[in-house]
Amino acid sequence: MYEYTESPGGAAAETDEPFDPYDPARWWTRRRALVPAYGEIVRGRQRDYLFGDRPGEFWALYFEKDLLTPLGRPDTDFLRRWMLRESSTDRCWVVDFDPRVYNAPLPHIECYAKVLSPSPVNRD
Repeated sequence: MYEYTESPGGAAAETDEPFDPYDPARWWTRRRALVPAYGEIVRGRQRDYLFGDRPGEFWALYFEKDLLTPLGRPDTDFLRRWMLRESSTDRCWVVDFDPRVYNAPLPHIECYAKVLSPSPVNRD
C-alpha cells in the first residue's frame, strides 16, 4: 500500500482537485505492505450510478478495519491518497471516493477505486 506524498518519505500530499496521480513532483511512498483486501469490479447500472460517464475501470475494495492504526491515524484518512499495487501483475488502484467504515457484521473499510494505467513510475 502506498500513500501520495509531497516528497519521498514525506507528509501526505493535499488531494484536493485537480488530483493528478502522475504528478512528477509527488511520490508514492510505501506505508504498509501485504494489506488484507478483497476487490471486485464495478459493472453495469451500479457503475453508471456511481461514476456516470467518467472513463476508466472501477473497483469496489474492502480492507480490514483499523488499517492505519500502526500510523496513528483513523480509518477515515484512507481517502484519495492511497494506492494498492498487486506485485504479481503490477496492477494499481487509487482510492477515488470516501471510504465507509463498518462495525458489523464483519469490521471492514469499503471504498471505490480506479485502475491506474499505466502504474505510477516513481513508486519506491
